[in-house]
Amino acid sequence: MLALRAMGVGIATLVVAFAAVPPLVRVVRVLSDGGYYVGPYWLTLPPNAIRWLPGLINILVFAASGWTTTRFHRSHGIAMVLPFALLACVFPAIVVVNLVTYGGPWTILTAPRIGGMISSLTLPAWILLGGLLGVIRIQRTRRSWKRT
Repeated sequence: MLALRAMGVGIATLVVAFAAVPPLVRVVRVLSDGGYYVGPYWLTLPPNAIRWLPGLINILVFAASGWTTTRFHRSHGIAMVLPFALLACVFPAIVVVNLVTYGGPWTILTAPRIGGMISSLTLPAWILLGGLLGVIRIQRTRRSWKRT
């Protein structure tokens, strides 16, 4: 039951974090397409800023889900992140199975498709990295409690 709760916490973190993504993407798109005029200044971003944003958001959100799972299960540490990371392995497995079994458009490997597959295959690693950062934070907190 504790492992199911850990998976639920991880999925809930993903849902909440990805709910905030569309407004952020819209702001970055406007800033990279020309920008906002505020007073006598233009607020702009480079034109290619929208290209790297989805990859960065994936990394940060999946690492945050691992961190949150660890923080909600302090007594078990990284052990509760492992079932959630295993669940995240199912998503890239679906992509790989589709690539192998079905023909047609999947057989044409373009750079965006290869980048998407690499991004999908690294999601469990980002979850584990976030869980590891959560464990490090818990250890620092425990050391500071022992000193006082």
